[in-house]
Amino acid sequence: MGKAVLLKAERKAVEQRGNTVSYNAGFHSRMISYIAKDLSKLYTGDSCLVLGPSEGGEQEKPLSSYFKRVVCVDGSSRVLAKLKEACPDYVYVHSLFEELKMSEQFDTILLMHVLEHVKNPVALLRSLKPNLKKSGRLIACVPNARSLHRLLGVKMRLIKTPYELGESDFKVGHRRVYDMGALKRDIKSAGLREFDSGGIFLKPLSNPQLEKLGYEVADGFYELGKEFPESCAEIWIAARR
Repeated sequence: MGKAVLLKAERKAVEQRGNTVSYNAGFHSRMISYIAKDLSKLYTGDSCLVLGPSEGGEQEKPLSSYFKRVVCVDGSSRVLAKLKEACPDYVYVHSLFEELKMSEQFDTILLMHVLEHVKNPVALLRSLKPNLKKSGRLIACVPNARSLHRLLGVKMRLIKTPYELGESDFKVGHRRVYDMGALKRDIKSAGLREFDSGGIFLKPLSNPQLEKLGYEVADGFYELGKEFPESCAEIWIAARR
């Protein structure tokens, strides 16, 4: 099957998921706020490129406090349309990440839940290097295979290994689940230089179960995650050219 045919199929799949899957429903919106709070400490410069924006703008609204120019890229026209309602002053590009062609360079590039979705994450990271200023920072955040709730799933025999993709993974288009070692290897293979990494939110239970416990408990797990980064639900890495 040719590359053009594969990309056409990918565009169709991304649009379909954008029309049927809500990426910020329920507790997930709370998780986005935790991620934005932690990663904002790493932002630099005046310009930001966002791959994988949140449809409701929970992640993007605060960016206006840090950057003069924000460009958001997504393969779903619906996600971009909803985000534009929340953040009308940003620039929006409707494109698969793999097909993105931009000459502009940015101080900060954010890949928010992107690398687990694309067919070739190293190729994508490598393609973004020309868009990153020499003094800039690329920050990637992905779900963690070694998260406490996935390890619990193995003990409960719901999954065979923490790296096994389940029904919820396939629903949102996951192709893999990362651990910190794999994330660091992809960054290095792309020719980028890691300078910091960490984890966000110690997640012992599923999203619906956490919602029942309330946000006060969730905030406690967020703070506790700072002591156990490699067991958190989310892991991130920051790199330079």
